Amino acid sequence: MLKVVKPQIVILLFILSTKVYSAQTKLPDPQQTVDKFLNAWLVKKNFAQVRREFSKEAFSNKLILSDDCAGYIHDNERAVPKRVERQVMKFLRDFAFTAKGMSLKAILAFDNKSDENPGTINLASKDGYFLLRTKRDELPNDDEWSYLKTRFISTEYLSAVVTLKTQGGGKGSLYFHWAKLGNNWKLIHLGMHCI
Repeated sequence: MLKVVKPQIVILLFILSTKVYSAQTKLPDPQQTVDKFLNAWLVKKNFAQVRREFSKEAFSNKLILSDDCAGYIHDNERAVPKRVERQVMKFLRDFAFTAKGMSLKAILAFDNKSDENPGTINLASKDGYFLLRTKRDELPNDDEWSYLKTRFISTEYLSAVVTLKTQGGGKGSLYFHWAKLGNNWKLIHLGMHCI
């Protein structure tokens, strides 16, 4: 015998399943994404979590840490993603030299005299870093972005500029790029501002 299901139950089940599905597929907040990465890296020193923040293809990115002052990845290593990954993680460990658990604010060397960038989506003077969210067609046409946007196809990208205190007492400025890949932000690139 065939049971008849009331239409109200079917509609209710549909609404509930849609809410669960949309909650699972919602893109994480950009600032929470960056804060999560910075805290895992610099405060908690959780390098397994830091590694998970990178896209699978990030270590095949021929430009990652290619800045002249970085010196971590030699040209002959760039063709081997595992070597690139090892050197990127070494770089991140080297910059995470402060005591575990130290506050992010104490680790970052943000100059409060820096002008707020009108393109940022965060309050840099409060957060200690600049965060930008850019649509694909608004990206600059320089060599780096021309490569990255063809290698990591996305409709949107995040960029964070972070200034850290160095072991020698100076400051180092690093930048990170994330791409919206599927329903998540994934790290695709990092570099240094060489002075």
